[in-house]
Amino acid sequence: MLARNGLIAFVTMATVILGWALLNYPVMKTLWDNGFDDGTYSHAYLIPVIILYLIYTAAEQQKLIFRTKINYGWLAAGIVIGGLFWISVWSQISLLYWSLSLSLLILLSLQIFRLSWSLIFPLSYLIFIYPFWGAFAGFFQELSVFMVTFIMSFTDIPVFVENEFVTIPAGVFEIARGCSGLRYIIVSLAISSLYVFLYLRTFKSAFIFILFAVVGALVTNWLRIVFLILIGDYTNMESSLMTDHNNFGWYIYVPVALIQFYLGGKLEQADEKMRSINPATEVSSEAAAKNSPLTATVVIATVMTLCFSSYAAQMSIQNSVALTENCETEFDARSHINLSVNNYSLVCSVTGDVNNEQKRVFYFNAEELDNKASFYLNTIIPSDYTLISKVVSDGENRVVSRDRVGNVWLIKYVYIIDGQTFSSVRDFKIARIKSALKGVNAHRLVVTLTKCPGDCSLSSATSSKNSPHAGF
Repeated sequence: MLARNGLIAFVTMATVILGWALLNYPVMKTLWDNGFDDGTYSHAYLIPVIILYLIYTAAEQQKLIFRTKINYGWLAAGIVIGGLFWISVWSQISLLYWSLSLSLLILLSLQIFRLSWSLIFPLSYLIFIYPFWGAFAGFFQELSVFMVTFIMSFTDIPVFVENEFVTIPAGVFEIARGCSGLRYIIVSLAISSLYVFLYLRTFKSAFIFILFAVVGALVTNWLRIVFLILIGDYTNMESSLMTDHNNFGWYIYVPVALIQFYLGGKLEQADEKMRSINPATEVSSEAAAKNSPLTATVVIATVMTLCFSSYAAQMSIQNSVALTENCETEFDARSHINLSVNNYSLVCSVTGDVNNEQKRVFYFNAEELDNKASFYLNTIIPSDYTLISKVVSDGENRVVSRDRVGNVWLIKYVYIIDGQTFSSVRDFKIARIKSALKGVNAHRLVVTLTKCPGDCSLSSATSSKNSPHAGF
């Protein structure tokens, strides 16, 4: 049961988190759309509950200590991070506004409470909700392909591996990004870090436990893929696991987790001996009785929460879409190829100069944070098209692809912001940051599709006259 001062500390911290989340609704929406709604982050629903429990426990143990005076160092850091957070929202750079929003929450808390691991860890635990873990999927996918190939070499099944495809006599398996094992790694890190925080006290024990958790997650995924290949070979690809194997890996993960917790128990016993030699310092009852919030620090945190929010940043910069003169917003979509472009504000068709050519301009006015041309699902190429080749030439992306009926298409596209044209997503993002400082974040994606009479050789269909940014 919480004492009065502990209850005040818990309510204060919970209010800070709630206020931060509500005023950062635009960022929270991206977490919901890209995290909670993704199988890789199915654990995300438990994270807020765990955080509240950890904060409650810290308050109960009198480990949330209010500041008795303003700390100008943390105040300055909060102002700097808040300013950078605004820029990241204006420029719509996901990794920046995700990481800076979490940093800002920690700095808001440090305006009111003293720095302590009991405060920092629960807030940092939010990192397991943020969907930037997907950046590691490619690496773990390649590692999984390599290890599965190595393990399969010990079997008598003929295996041919090309890129992410594993071919056996019974059929073909694709080790896609979703099969990288990232979900097992994130869950293992979340569980192991929580266990370390609650029960382990030495760096050595923490390192061993977390290392075992990560290795166990990787091995679980490799065995899952190998077992599926073996089952596919044995059943001639007729097993139901060939189409529905989402839960299969968790059955393999359970024994690994049990071994992990057994190891954790042994490490905890070893740490108990260290704890008896160096007992932890406890907060005196007199200090706990004097633990109460300072009005000035609460006011500072409140003002910073209101000012440095993604909602306020978004409302401060709204650009309208300026259409080009020959841009037709109303056109028959049935006669146009369905490009893989999402979250645009407006799309229009531009009359091409060449037969068999379609030109479209997608406008993005940043009304939401995911309303951007570089959104990760904007692959441009239609989902039912087969990629043949892709190059960057004369400042534009040029993709050759084949549709379902065998026609070959040349797709050219560029990104445009503040009068500048880019083919590189990286350069485009840097330009968005620079443009944001000038109050500009509206941009567009210009795509030209040309049906090729032959093999669509890049060298024969790339005249600058028909470049996607000509006339824009």
